[in-house]
Amino acid sequence: MDKILPQDQGKRDILIVVLIAVPLMVAGFVWAIIDGGYTEPAEPRNVISIPAPSPAASPGFLATPES
Repeated sequence: MDKILPQDQGKRDILIVVLIAVPLMVAGFVWAIIDGGYTEPAEPRNVISIPAPSPAASPGFLATPES
């Protein structure tokens, strides 16, 4: 390993992190593509329509009499 890795400790640490992190990122990206993580969400097949609420009349005790 000493022949392959750089002798400087900082460069050695960075290279080891890159050699571990880059394959994991690529594997995660490929997994997300295979799993369908980057596709548009599918529309639901059965759309349930909810009727619009009808306007409610104000209660009589809150109404002020007109003069």
